[in-house]
Amino acid sequence: LTDKDGVVFAVFVGRPQGDSSWAGLFEEVGLKMKEFGPRVGKKYTRHSRGVFPLLSTGFSFGGGHKQPMNVAHSPRKRAMLDELCSLPAMQRLAGFARSAFAFYMPKLHRAYVDCVTSLEGHDSTLRRPFRHSPFPSASFNFGPHTVSYEHQDVANLADGVCALYAGGRFDYCKGGHMVFRALGLAVQFPATTLAFIPSGSLLHGNVDIQTGEERWAFTQYAAGELFRYVECNYKTCTELSEEDPEFLRRVRVACAARWECGALLFSRIDEMYQDRTSTCSSPTFAEAPQGSGSSS
Repeated sequence: LTDKDGVVFAVFVGRPQGDSSWAGLFEEVGLKMKEFGPRVGKKYTRHSRGVFPLLSTGFSFGGGHKQPMNVAHSPRKRAMLDELCSLPAMQRLAGFARSAFAFYMPKLHRAYVDCVTSLEGHDSTLRRPFRHSPFPSASFNFGPHTVSYEHQDVANLADGVCALYAGGRFDYCKGGHMVFRALGLAVQFPATTLAFIPSGSLLHGNVDIQTGEERWAFTQYAAGELFRYVECNYKTCTELSEEDPEFLRRVRVACAARWECGALLFSRIDEMYQDRTSTCSSPTFAEAPQGSGSSS
């Protein structure tokens, strides 16, 4: 999806062409989703996204914390999440999302890489769900009826995107569409495919699936407060207001212009090749071994 100037702000990537093993990856992940979903608990089943079991992992910032923190879970839920993240199939999905992110949104990908590596260099206890992914957080929407209400992920980076996979068995011509009401669009979103959408700035939701069908989802994203924390030299705004109010003023001026600056991180179609070339000259994440996962 592009704006009137050809700026790419959302991408429905699809799936790798000619990869006969791709559908099998979703079968493997889907079996684990079906196994773990009933064990998540009612507390994590009714929420602002919809009525389906949901667990998140990785690291984030907000909720009154004074610094970025790994998402905390009970030992039982942590074991489930670690097992999911360490699945070779899940590693493949995260790896393809990383490559597609760098391909279609190279400047934005670079910004995520820089932020995450900076945070981990500052605090070695922080752990991404996938060591080879630039996204610091991931959510597993277990299904079997994952259909999101219309919502806006206001805690996510406003000028960023989330990477979203759909899985399960449903007729994508009749349901599961991604709806952007403000744009007047409903986009078909088949199982086994990947999309990048600006979830922090654009209302979105799903069309319901048919009776007897199943749908689950896997999402990667980043909290906007993580980027602000780096911009503030690893301090909160409250800390800066006491220690260096002038620096805080400059940060706030920059934040006020974030929308314009953020739009500059999305590539125009006619500049995408040049953007890839310029951003790929900088170091990025090395490929993680198959099967390695989060220890967060």
